[in-house]
Amino acid sequence: MTLARYQQSLERSLRGRAVDPSDVYATEVRSTRQWRLLAASIRFSRRLAVQRGAPMTSTLLLRQGDFHAVVDRLFAERLASPHTETMAEAFLVRVGGMSDDVASALARTELALQRAARGFNTPYEIEWPIDPIAALANLLDPSRAGWPEESGRWYLTVGGRPSGFVAASRLA
Repeated sequence: MTLARYQQSLERSLRGRAVDPSDVYATEVRSTRQWRLLAASIRFSRRLAVQRGAPMTSTLLLRQGDFHAVVDRLFAERLASPHTETMAEAFLVRVGGMSDDVASALARTELALQRAARGFNTPYEIEWPIDPIAALANLLDPSRAGWPEESGRWYLTVGGRPSGFVAASRLA
C-alpha cells in the first residue's frame, strides 16, 4: 500500500467514515488510545470553530440537542474543508438547507449578516415561519424560553443599501 493510500485511509477514519477492513495498518492505528484522543481533539476543535463562527445557529442547535450530530455529519463528507476559516460558513450553508424551518431561516440569516458585514451589498431575503425579530431576541436572551407564538410568513431583508440594513415584514 502506498503512503497516499495510508493517508487517505486515516483521513477517512478521522472524518468518521468506514475504513477498508483489509487495511491492517489503519485498523491497528485506530485501535490505539492516542488515535482516539486525536480524533476527539479534532472533533472538539471543529465544533469550537463552528460555534465561534456561527454563534446564533450553534446556540439554537445546542438547545435542540442536534449540534454535535450536524457538525459531525458535515465533516464526515469528503468535500468538507478541514480549514477552520471555512467551517462556520459550510455549517451555515448545511443548516440553511435543513427541513427545520426555524433553524434553516436562522442559519440563512446569520450567513447573510456575516456576508453583509464583509461588505457584500447584495440584499438577502430570508423567509421565516415566525417573527424573526422576536425569535432572535428569544435566542439571544437565555431567560426567554421557546419561540414567539405568532406564526405566519415573515421576510427578513439583510444587506443592500444602506450597508448593514435589516428589516422584517409580515406577509399574510
